[in-house]
Amino acid sequence: MFRKKLIQRGTGALLLALLALGPGVMPALAHGKSELTVSPAEITPGGTVMLRASGVEPGETFTISLEGPQFRTTLGTVNVTQETFEQGYTVPASVPADVYQVRAVSEEGETLGAELTVSTIAGTASQPESLEPTAELMQLTPYRAAGQIAVMMAAGVLSGLIGLWLARSRQRSG
Repeated sequence: MFRKKLIQRGTGALLLALLALGPGVMPALAHGKSELTVSPAEITPGGTVMLRASGVEPGETFTISLEGPQFRTTLGTVNVTQETFEQGYTVPASVPADVYQVRAVSEEGETLGAELTVSTIAGTASQPESLEPTAELMQLTPYRAAGQIAVMMAAGVLSGLIGLWLARSRQRSG
């Protein structure tokens, strides 16, 4: 009887620890911390920007995009052959001056981002204008990788099953 209760409590504590820590450590288990850097950090339209990523998995394909409050465009793709990649992209001449996010999104949904300022005159980046509130919906990019979502769903199902098992075993013993 004592052994059964000890196993039940230990299982519950282990599940609670996994739920609390599991999603937070998931990227570390996959392949380490991924990072994207952009150089130069400020550029004029028509210029070339160099992207460097580290901590990515070989075999992944990333779509590179430039996203701002009023302008978005796809710059291209990159196929990763090592745990890092370095690729240059030309910023289209039609890109208005503003502060943008350069995003690298893998086919699995992993998203890396870095800030890039596009200015009309080199060396004098303009501050983004204040935007008026609108009724337009804001599109948000999910930042959870598919593996993290799967782990969280599995932990939820496992938690439910253990809860049912504990409730039934308590009913039988009581």
